[in-house]
Amino acid sequence: MLNSPDHLRVLEAQGKFPRRVAPLMWDADEVDDWLEQVTGIRPQRPVCDR
Repeated sequence: MLNSPDHLRVLEAQGKFPRRVAPLMWDADEVDDWLEQVTGIRPQRPVCDR
């Protein structure tokens, strides 16, 4: 499912998608929560070894 920036703004305003924390940034945990609600599946977190 792809959404345009304008559509995401509408969803955010309606409370149907997490609000941005910066112009092109969302809180990853909030987006994961949203994805889990919509799909029933929680996305796996990438493993970053440094």
